[in-house]
Amino acid sequence: LETTNEELQSTNEELETTNEELQSTNEELETTVEELQAANEELRSSTEQLATGREELQSINVELTIVNQELKEKGDELARINSDLNNLMSAAAIATVFVGRDLCVMRYTPSAVPLFRFIPTDIGRPLADLAHRLDYREMLEDAQRAIDHLQELQREVHSGSAWYLARV
Repeated sequence: LETTNEELQSTNEELETTNEELQSTNEELETTVEELQAANEELRSSTEQLATGREELQSINVELTIVNQELKEKGDELARINSDLNNLMSAAAIATVFVGRDLCVMRYTPSAVPLFRFIPTDIGRPLADLAHRLDYREMLEDAQRAIDHLQELQREVHSGSAWYLARV
């Protein structure tokens, strides 16, 4: 009987130890479940933020596509206008020199080449640096006055025996 009581006591102690271990394990599992639920909520929140970000990027992409198309259309239109202007300048028998506000050559017509002795590298050069065949000492002053006051100036000039009407 005594042995049975001792075995029973020993079994009870083992059972109590096992119950304590089980309770401790359950508490650890509950903590782990809570941590996993918190991590899951964070992942859901991150997923929602990513979805919102993706939608915003798609919206921006649509806007950029529209702007790109508009820029392409403007570029095509500018190319057509530039082509028309080049064709007009080539076909016109009027010597024309285009200068910017800084009086540097921007472009010229083929008819201006003999009068100004233009070469392709003259684009961007100051008009004052170019030698021309015109007897037109006031050309730079007239050009600057026309730019400053936005008024057309006319003057008769000659080159050798040929006379020209210069419009600035």
